[in-house]
Amino acid sequence: AEGGLRGLRGGAFLSNNVVSTLLVNLYLQISKPAIPARFFTNESDALRWIAKMRLEQYKDEIELVP
Repeated sequence: AEGGLRGLRGGAFLSNNVVSTLLVNLYLQISKPAIPARFFTNESDALRWIAKMRLEQYKDEIELVP
């Protein structure tokens, strides 16, 4: 269902629950998401990763402009 991913450049999962950590990591390994996705136990790390994804998106868009 890539149609539902339009405009998304990445997904960050955040939890400090051990069971959630195991399940999400298993999901990410098996499903091979269409967009970059990572699991975090620290909110600051998740936000930093999202900011990096946005920066990379804007760099790619700038390179496309003649």
